[in-house]
Amino acid sequence: MPVMIEYLLIHLFNHSGNYRMVIFFERTAKMFCDIKNQMDNLKIKQIMAACVFDNSSKGMDQVKSDYQRHSSWQLWGWFENDIITGVCGFEEHPDWVEILHIAVAEDARGLGIGSKMIKALAAQYKKTIEAETDDDAVDFYRKCGFEAMAISKYDVRRWTCVLPVSKFLN
Repeated sequence: MPVMIEYLLIHLFNHSGNYRMVIFFERTAKMFCDIKNQMDNLKIKQIMAACVFDNSSKGMDQVKSDYQRHSSWQLWGWFENDIITGVCGFEEHPDWVEILHIAVAEDARGLGIGSKMIKALAAQYKKTIEAETDDDAVDFYRKCGFEAMAISKYDVRRWTCVLPVSKFLN
């Protein structure tokens, strides 16, 4: 899992300049971590609203309820400089990981955060990753290396996108 590490080195001198004290500080912040218990956070709701079918207040309440009801559904957030910039909802299956939702904050789009979240999932689980999406998002998955196959569902064209584990491991 990607982690940000910062070091702080402080030098202190006495009046004669002969005394030196060094303090070594390490701060570790996870960049991609569980945020499922923070679904009431306004910023998380705003980001999630970009990737759900019904982003009304009622629809967002339903998404939260779905994540709470399904204990196997996970919701992770991507952080840049301690600010949440992306969310990824997924479910781990025995042989694959299914992306349920993925979105990046509007002001952080185009910076590769979506692909970073997918790479982090692949590194963490070392399994094939699958997602179902629409015409608007299929190119994002293709750019991330997924193979896309058109399907018909709900009387509209949808896409099943698959990133084989072998692509990531190579």
